[in-house]
Amino acid sequence: MNPKLRAALRASLPAALALALTLPSGGAFAWERPHADGANSGFADVATQAAQRPRTVPGIGSFAPGSGPVMAPDGTVYLGNREGQLIALQADGTERWRAAISPGFAIVASPIVGSDGSIYAVGTRTVKNSQVSPPLIRYDSSLYKFTPAGQLAWQTRFPNGFDGPLANAAPNIWKIPGESDVVMVPVDYPNRLTGGYDTNLVAFSSLGAVLHNVKVKTMVQQVTGSSDMPLWCATPFTILSCLLGSDFNPSGGDYVEDPATQLPEDLALPRPGAAIVRYGSTIEPFILVSNQHQDFVGYSFPSGQFRELFRVHDESRYLTSTPVVQPDGHTLIAATDGDGKGKLLFLGPNGVTWPPIKGPVALAPATRLADGRMAVVESNRRLSILNGKNLERQVPLPGQSVVAAAASRNHLFVSTAGSFLTFDPATWQILAEISWVGGGTVTPAIGPLGHVYGMASNVLFVFPPPAPTTIGPLVANPGVDSVNTDPGQPAVTQARQRFNAPTTPAGQRLFACEGLEDGDCGKSASKSVARAFCQGKGFNKLEKFDTEKRKVAAARLDGQLCPGSRCKVFDEITCAN
Repeated sequence: MNPKLRAALRASLPAALALALTLPSGGAFAWERPHADGANSGFADVATQAAQRPRTVPGIGSFAPGSGPVMAPDGTVYLGNREGQLIALQADGTERWRAAISPGFAIVASPIVGSDGSIYAVGTRTVKNSQVSPPLIRYDSSLYKFTPAGQLAWQTRFPNGFDGPLANAAPNIWKIPGESDVVMVPVDYPNRLTGGYDTNLVAFSSLGAVLHNVKVKTMVQQVTGSSDMPLWCATPFTILSCLLGSDFNPSGGDYVEDPATQLPEDLALPRPGAAIVRYGSTIEPFILVSNQHQDFVGYSFPSGQFRELFRVHDESRYLTSTPVVQPDGHTLIAATDGDGKGKLLFLGPNGVTWPPIKGPVALAPATRLADGRMAVVESNRRLSILNGKNLERQVPLPGQSVVAAAASRNHLFVSTAGSFLTFDPATWQILAEISWVGGGTVTPAIGPLGHVYGMASNVLFVFPPPAPTTIGPLVANPGVDSVNTDPGQPAVTQARQRFNAPTTPAGQRLFACEGLEDGDCGKSASKSVARAFCQGKGFNKLEKFDTEKRKVAAARLDGQLCPGSRCKVFDEITCAN
């Protein structure tokens, strides 16, 4: 890292970190990105129950490794499959709609949800010309934007180059209240002449324009450093056997292999995505990305252009996971060498150096627990628990996995090849275990209403929330006050409750508008927001509400702030059953 930048970061980060990273809180949370938020924390600030009695949802296509579900603040679930379909489901798994991207294109990474509820998905295809010898292979990728109703808003092709673009990493999004979203995607450009590839980072506006395209690193086919790993293994096409080997068992000991607990050796590993975080009141984000090889780079984005802030290069290791930014500014990322020896690295933007934790071999990003500890799903059937810069303990797992865990306020959920597990983070006891086949490749997720989602063999498992809650949008159907609760859940016993000057879980007055417009948004919109508030409190009907305009900090249920100086807020909301 540049010494001047290191000094500046050390001087500025303590004050910035006092304001903390932008993290979800309370009912404002929604798992809108592949790993919950821009920092890739994998943490949902909601209560859950142990994953049992799932509803299964088959017939949704086939899914690439790592391509898990994402959710809108109203609980709508979005999935992208290899058949090129974007699928919207209700929180309980009931299908709402399907939309197709360009014929021949596949969605191989999770979509993301924008500030206005739009859904962005990356589609990619492989074009093979067999009329020449050897056959020529080229890749093509596009970014698609859909409305919450499933209508295609636009599509934009990635910038061309070499034999690419190959965009098989999940997108991330920079969200600033009152500003337009920026979608950022790592993309690789394979080059058959050099045998290597370029990794770029591309930024798209919410209108589909390419704002900037920066080269992260160029790789060529040559042996460097002390690693014995073949270079073709350290490319965007890495398969499991490259990093682990068919007989990988670094934890030692004799055990009898159950095929149901093993992942396929030819499994194509998820391409690491980028992390995007913002400190307190700072405007510009940190964008953190690796080239899945030896370089880790931090950028800012002033005036719609990437600006490199720091770069870490180490030829003795390969970066194997998506970066996860901790609240103190250290980025946790997994690495391995050619001998299968792993380590967990603590990199910037925090300029205070922490030594790596040697031993854990992980392909999945870490997950932040409610108390700030980190849980790392290792590839050698282990769960490593980190407390700050120290390895606190390791917990055995019954099967292999290449995807991150998902954490709620009170549970940790882990998907392995042979089972889906619920852990108590206080004791690390297994509270529930669902046996399945073909798991461990799709990242689990947690909905804003407390549903938990896992996938195995291309079947979605929907685990119910811990309390009565509603299935339906944040903006419920106008004129309909009654909603259905999840089947099999107990009913709320309290008949009625009045909430005076209702607030969000973060303590802000509840904004009485669906959008972020300044002014009177109308009674119908306020009624929909009030109904959603009642649903979040476990009631199934809105009985009464009143609004007022005040000079006060106000926010929607999803945490977006009212931009005006005077905001329309609720004076009272009365909910009933």
